[in-house]
Formats: sequence, structure tokens, C-alpha cells
Amino acid sequence: MSKTVWIVDDSSLIRKIVETVLTREGYHYRGFEDGIKMMEALREEAPYQPDLLILDVNLPKMNGFEVARRLRMKPAYRYMLIFFMSKTGGLFPHTLGKLVFAVEYIDKPFERERFIELVEKHIGKGEPR
Repeated sequence: MSKTVWIVDDSSLIRKIVETVLTREGYHYRGFEDGIKMMEALREEAPYQPDLLILDVNLPKMNGFEVARRLRMKPAYRYMLIFFMSKTGGLFPHTLGKLVFAVEYIDKPFERERFIELVEKHIGKGEPR
């Protein structure tokens, strides 16, 4: 069974790049433009959840840290695997990511090889093509 990765990013270009990278490696992919739409999808598809959730830090309506905080408050999503992705570098966002138990923080722009390495490290390889 192929692993599923969801990404929440308000940039359609970033979502398309991530989709291309992940699907070439055999992962299933689903993208959302904001955290509210992603949380609605989680409710609709419960108890299913993705193997990995990638959150942009700077999202409209509700930032990525708030999305993660809300997920962590619900027992069903307390241990969901979360990466943060942002063009905002520095110690502060990385520290906030750790507070909501994100396992990785990826700076944009990202290198394809490093991105796939991190995904494989945490959820294994995608389905062979």
C-alpha cells in the first residue's frame, strides 16, 4: 500500500512542485490551500489520516502552528507525523515547530533529494513505479 502525504500551502506552485516530487517517488498526494480545508477533509475521512502532513507556516486564515496545535489537542491526531515548511528561516519558527512536536522543518526553497530523504526517513519509500 502506498504512503499518503498531505500538504497545506497557500501557494499553488509549491503544492504542484511537491505533488510532482512525491508522485514520481510513488507516494499518494493531496494538497490544500489552507488549514481549515485540510481539517474538514480529516473530519470527512475519519478515522483515515495521512502518513505525513506537511504544513506551511504562513497560511491564510490559520497559520501552520495553529493547525498543528489544534490537531495535537485531539487524541486521534496527537501522534500525526508533521513537517513544517516555510521560507521564514531562523530559530523562532523552528522552536515553535518543536513545541507542537513537528519532526522536521524544511526551508523553502528545498532541494528535491533532501526533501525525499526526509520523507523516506520518517514514512519509508513510496510505491515502486
